[in-house]
Amino acid sequence: MLVTAQSMLPYWGVSVIDGYEGMEGNGPAQGTPVASRLAIASTDYIAADRVGVECMGVNPEWVGYMQYCGQVGLGNTDLAKIDVRGATIASVQKKYRLSSDIDRQMQWIGPLEVEDGSWIGPRGIRTDGKTNIRDYGPK
Repeated sequence: MLVTAQSMLPYWGVSVIDGYEGMEGNGPAQGTPVASRLAIASTDYIAADRVGVECMGVNPEWVGYMQYCGQVGLGNTDLAKIDVRGATIASVQKKYRLSSDIDRQMQWIGPLEVEDGSWIGPRGIRTDGKTNIRDYGPK
């Protein structure tokens, strides 16, 4: 997933999150609707999601893909560096009730483990230090 996201980074346009009505608990089939009445837009998909989880009162460290993206420099996960316009997060935040299965869902938490030589690294740089595909061809 991260490799795909990294390769798509130059083509990102805009992310729009329709937060008019959210879902808490055991959604979508057995969840409870939450009238949030907000919209989030950003040219940074990860930053949009980061603001979204804050608006839902969810600990951003619990959102695996967001943590992994932050570790490899894909998108902005630092709320202090995200320009939030309009209503403040504090004024719209609603503490969403999480799934009753949250303990099992949280078992993924831990550092992103990558093998040396993988393409998962800051801005697509290989973890073995090679940064150019020409490093692999004939000399």
